[in-house]
Amino acid sequence: MPYLTSNAIELSITNLVSTFTTLLCTRTAFPNATNSVGMPPRTYSFLKIGKGTGPNRPAALIVAGMHAREWAQPDAVLSFAAGLLNAYRSSGPFTIPSFTDSTGTVHGPVVVTAATVKAIIEHMDIYLVPNANPDGREFSMASAANQLWRKNRGATPTPALGTDLNRNFDIAWDFDVYYSVAAATHPDFVAHTSKTTSTDVYIGPGAFSEKESLNIKFLLDNFPIGYYVDLHSFSQLVMHPWGIESNGTNSSQTFRNPALNGTRDGVLGTAYQELFPNTAPLRLLDRHRTMVNSIRDRIRDATGAVYTAGPSLQLYPCTGTSDDYAFSRQFNPATPRTMHAFSIEFGSVGEGFQPTPAQYPKVEREIHAALLAFTAQIAVWNGLVPSGTTPPPASSPICFVATAAFGSLDHPDVLFLNSIHDALKQHPLTSNAVSIAESLYNRIGPQVASYLEKHEFPRQLLRQVMFVPLVAVLRRLLPGRNRDAK
Repeated sequence: MPYLTSNAIELSITNLVSTFTTLLCTRTAFPNATNSVGMPPRTYSFLKIGKGTGPNRPAALIVAGMHAREWAQPDAVLSFAAGLLNAYRSSGPFTIPSFTDSTGTVHGPVVVTAATVKAIIEHMDIYLVPNANPDGREFSMASAANQLWRKNRGATPTPALGTDLNRNFDIAWDFDVYYSVAAATHPDFVAHTSKTTSTDVYIGPGAFSEKESLNIKFLLDNFPIGYYVDLHSFSQLVMHPWGIESNGTNSSQTFRNPALNGTRDGVLGTAYQELFPNTAPLRLLDRHRTMVNSIRDRIRDATGAVYTAGPSLQLYPCTGTSDDYAFSRQFNPATPRTMHAFSIEFGSVGEGFQPTPAQYPKVEREIHAALLAFTAQIAVWNGLVPSGTTPPPASSPICFVATAAFGSLDHPDVLFLNSIHDALKQHPLTSNAVSIAESLYNRIGPQVASYLEKHEFPRQLLRQVMFVPLVAVLRRLLPGRNRDAK
C-alpha cells in the first residue's frame, strides 16, 4: 500500500469534489504558496464538507500531515471524508468494520447512525487540511535517507533547513520571554522546543514565519471555526490544552499577562498554572475532558487500543503548537470566539510514523473512530442530533447528566458512579442489561445535560435530590468500590 504523495493528495481532494459536487464539498487553494529551498512554490488546498448555510452552524477544522514523516494521517483523513460523504449520499450509517486483534479478540463494529451523519453534513461545516506540510512530505518520501524528516523545507538563518511547523504558532512562541531561565533550559523542555536551527524542533525565525502555519491561521481568521483537532503520530494519546503549562483556575496566570514574563515555571513546579476556565454555563474544561474521553473510548471500541486522555503537557512541554494557539485565540479580545482544541497521537511505538501495509488498516480505523467521535460529539453539544437517535458515548453514559449535575467530570461522586457502571458493563451477568439501558439513556442524556448546564436551580435540585442520596447509599453498600474510584 503506497502512501499518497503530495500531488496525489491534491488529486484526491479534486476527485472528492468532482464525485460529490460543490453542494456537499468544495476545494479551496490556500492563499500562501510554499516557500521551500530547492523546490518551486507549491499551491495546495483545503476541503470543506457541509450542505447548507446559516449563521449559527458549528464549524470544525481537522489538520493532518503537519510533520512531514507522519505519513498515515493524510491518507486516513481523505478516506474518512470519502466514508462520511458516501454514508450521507446513501442515507446510511458510517460503519467502521469489526477488527480482530493479534490475540483473536474481535472489536467493533463502530457505527454512527444515518441520522447523526445527516446532522453532521447538513448542520455543521468541516474544514479539512489533509496535508499541512506538502513540501516536507515530498522530501520525506523522496528517499529512505529522508524518511524521518519532520520539518518543512523553508529557509532558516543558517544552512540547516526547515522549521517545525508545530512550534511556529504564536502562543508563548519566544519561550525565553515567557519562562524562567531554569524552566526554559530544563532538559525536558529543550528536548522538544529549540531555537537551534539544526534540531527537529526548531521554532523558526519568528512566530508565523512559515507559509504553512500562516495558512492554518488564515482558516482560523476567516471562518467561524470553534473546534480544532491536529493529528499526529505516535504515542496513543488524546489531548487537550495546555501544552505550555499545567492547567489552572487563577485568572491572572495567563500568557496575556506580561507581569509574569520570566517567571513561568513550565515543568518545574505548580506555582504557575495556565488559566483554563471551567465556570458555568460553558464549563470549558469539562467539555474538553468529555471530548477526549469520548474519542479515547471510540478508538478502544474500534481496535481495542487503549489510548490515554488528558492535557497535552502529559506528552511533553512545548510552545508554539497549533492546538494551544487555536485554543488561545478565545482569550484575545480581537478574536473572542469560544474555541475547543485537541491533538491526537495515533499509533503505537511499533507502528511508528509510517505504519506498514499490514499495520495501516488498524491505524486508519483509529483515525476514523476519533474523527467520528469528534464530529458526532460536536453535533450532540450543538443539539444537531435529532431526538430518538444515539449519539456517541462519553467516557461512560452516566457522564452526561452526572457531570452536569456535579459540575465536573473529575468530581469524586462522578468517578464513583462511572466505576460502578464500568464494573457492571464488564460483568457477564449484567453487561447485556447495561447495554440496553445505555441505548435508551443516550437518547436523552445529552439533551438533559445541556439543559442542566444552562439552568442552575434544576441542576442543584437534581444533584441534591437524586445523585447525592444515590451515591451515599451505594457507598454504604459497596465500601470496596470507594477505594477503586480514587
